[in-house]
Amino acid sequence: MSDDPKQLATAPLHLVFQVLLISLVVAIPLLIAFAVWNWRKILRDWRYAAHIGVFAVGLLAIWLLVGYDPGHVWDWFFD
Repeated sequence: MSDDPKQLATAPLHLVFQVLLISLVVAIPLLIAFAVWNWRKILRDWRYAAHIGVFAVGLLAIWLLVGYDPGHVWDWFFD
């Protein structure tokens, strides 16, 4: 019953996805700018380094898994 994509209302999902994708163009450079601006504060406290490490591991995992799609979910999502 829920396997049929014709019964899903995908227009709101596509709208949310597009807004999030467009906001990344602004958010990522801002994040980098704030990190460079506060670099001395980041180097003082060890918790900032831990957060950066967790972010880097997550980014690496996404980069490694982006081509792995056994169920062709991305093909269906971007259709």
